[in-house]
Amino acid sequence: MTLNCPDCDFELIEFDPGSGIFHCPNHECTFIYFDKNTGKKYRKNEK
Repeated sequence: MTLNCPDCDFELIEFDPGSGIFHCPNHECTFIYFDKNTGKKYRKNEK
């Protein structure tokens, strides 16, 4: 199962296999990572 970034549609990469934490490889994107275990999505603060 592949997950895509909700902000830029890049394919998310699992931080550590089996961890359930996926990060966005696009450095321009404000999305940081998604925790599949809790369902929480983390983004950079926009100022």
